[in-house]
Amino acid sequence: LFRSHNGTYTSVDYPGSNGGTLLFGMNDNGQVVGEWNDEIAFIYNMNTQIFTTISFPHASQTWPYGINNAGVIVGQVDIDATLEGFAMKGNQHMLIEPPGTTVGTAIGISSSGRIVGFASDPTGNVEFEYANGHYAQINIGASSAQVYGINPAGSAVVGTFVDKNGDYVGFIYNGKKFVPLQYESAQTTASGINSAGQVVGLYAYVGNENMHGFLWNPPNERAAP
Repeated sequence: LFRSHNGTYTSVDYPGSNGGTLLFGMNDNGQVVGEWNDEIAFIYNMNTQIFTTISFPHASQTWPYGINNAGVIVGQVDIDATLEGFAMKGNQHMLIEPPGTTVGTAIGISSSGRIVGFASDPTGNVEFEYANGHYAQINIGASSAQVYGINPAGSAVVGTFVDKNGDYVGFIYNGKKFVPLQYESAQTTASGINSAGQVVGLYAYVGNENMHGFLWNPPNERAAP
């Protein structure tokens, strides 16, 4: 995969490979989490260009999806053929899954340690947050909504939902206001948001398999045409 810095792109591949490297999340310290070929999970340091492998204890597979500035990593693990969310830093680790749910995924973590994710229960998908030892359901207002990221302050989440036309549309939700984000008429997913309110994600047009990334700036940040 690649990273961009000051308008330039740099290819990033796990050592000894020429493909199959996926990068999922990063913090303000230049630490990026990702995995190679569904086999090796890692932290990549953008400043030193060093890869450090990580593995959740007793898990056959580890997929890291987010990392905050304190270095806490969240994601999903496969333990005894059961998929669960996790949080870990160094030798400290815990599973993340709301009571009564299965197939949990911890997808993002704020600077203060607020974790967001999604899981399944008999009614369908459940969007949740975990903070200070307690789980709470995130009620976004769209039954098909799925959370994919949280801002560093922990005050807003982003994700995707299915609108009345059957299209996948990205969104920002701050607990009160729900803002749909759709790149032109494409199927759109919002996957990350920073402190400035900028959102990144991906989009693709129906009938076209090519995926594209996008950056959305809040209205007061948009450049004049």
